[in-house]
Amino acid sequence: MRQIITLAAVLISLAFSAFGQGERTNGAESGKIIEEVKKAASELSEAIARRDENALKLILADDYTFVHSTGNVDDKTLRIEKIKANKLPTIESSSRDNVRYRVYDKTVVISSDTRQKSELNGIKREIHLRGIMVWVKNQGCWQLVAQQSTRIQPERTAITLEPKILDLYVGQYELAPNLFFTVTREGNSVFGQQTNGRKLDLTAESETKFFVEGLNAQIQFYKNEKGAFDSVGIRIGTGQEMIGKKVK
Repeated sequence: MRQIITLAAVLISLAFSAFGQGERTNGAESGKIIEEVKKAASELSEAIARRDENALKLILADDYTFVHSTGNVDDKTLRIEKIKANKLPTIESSSRDNVRYRVYDKTVVISSDTRQKSELNGIKREIHLRGIMVWVKNQGCWQLVAQQSTRIQPERTAITLEPKILDLYVGQYELAPNLFFTVTREGNSVFGQQTNGRKLDLTAESETKFFVEGLNAQIQFYKNEKGAFDSVGIRIGTGQEMIGKKVK
């Protein structure tokens, strides 16, 4: 919590600093600054792709902070370590819209919506995020000082699946040692229950995705290379997804 408050303090501080400099920068000057920041952002993407530690150290500010959609927080050191170790998802496709630049002389705040298809540890994901990035010009160079992403929950519409399809999900999935998620079928309904947890009525929105009425949770079943469901992912709210392999 302290780390999240710290990022909020950074953003508020930057905002007050920006307003203290006067009105937003406009016109040709603003356009020039935006192009400079776009170039810096492109260089950041290239540095991440190359896992270039030296370039990353220059582009990320010393007090850089990244608040993930899960609420986890990375500082500069941790972010670079993850990039070097190739622990970030592989982006298969990404598109941005509602991009907005707010220019305040030496500070630029970028907000946008991003739709992304990615893969991590063999698991494919499709997510919709709303993010913010804060760039600051320091000693003549643009540096990224803070960013935060928030997962946008999709609109959910229930569908009906045939019992023979529902049978494919039935089984026991191991989320962690001695922690299981058991899926059962009763008539035309499937239920999921975590060890020592309550029984949840799973509502299908596709052949792979389910949700629970009244609970901000998503359950997703994943197929192996043979097309059989062999793992399940459980996400509560904006928390990190728990992946469990089918063991029974």
